[in-house]
Amino acid sequence: MNCGAHSLVACAMLLAGCAAAPPPVDAPTGALPEPQLTGAEQWTYVRINPYNKLVSGTVTETLRPAQLGYTLTRASDRAGEAPEEEAIAAPWRVRSERLGPEPRAFGAPLIQVPFPLAPGVCWSEAVAMTDVQGYGYRGWAEGCAQAWERVHTPAGAFNALKVYRYATLGDRDYRWNDTSVTDVYWYAPEVKRWVRHEMRYDRAERSGRSGRHVIRDWVVWELKDYRAAP
Repeated sequence: MNCGAHSLVACAMLLAGCAAAPPPVDAPTGALPEPQLTGAEQWTYVRINPYNKLVSGTVTETLRPAQLGYTLTRASDRAGEAPEEEAIAAPWRVRSERLGPEPRAFGAPLIQVPFPLAPGVCWSEAVAMTDVQGYGYRGWAEGCAQAWERVHTPAGAFNALKVYRYATLGDRDYRWNDTSVTDVYWYAPEVKRWVRHEMRYDRAERSGRSGRHVIRDWVVWELKDYRAAP
């Protein structure tokens, strides 16, 4: 799917991102293939408060082989913060996730970053989810890869491909509209994953004339360390 065929909502988001983007860097020739994972990779990210730019902790993601792909475990250095887990079907498609007290599974693996990957590659998909109680939800996800950028992180500087993804969670009820999630990934092939990730959750209240808009979360991660075989 080319960007011209993309939805108006996503294209507006992508164009807004372009306006604030740093100058592009020289791009690798050709599309990036799916990374070859060994099942022994580990990524450590610093978590940055986007409001005051201060580091609020670190998160370590460890990949291990599983019967159907891989298991990614995520551990925070914050006291009392529970580990998280994702079942990975293939790079980078998520079969299920446990990001809080209630895990959920996807009817088809959810795309985080698609492959082959190159500027201008866009995608969209219906998202079917089931929670631990067996309730089903239907949302939507769409994204587009933009341009290569030079990204500076605690792990060093990388040429990374900037990828946007927008999704709705299908959790509307009598009071609230769907939660929407906007992800921006800076994918660097030498670490097989993103070196920077910005994520926003937001939700709008249905009651009232104006609809009170609530920002639920805003998170920025930057790579601190990558190990191919910890």
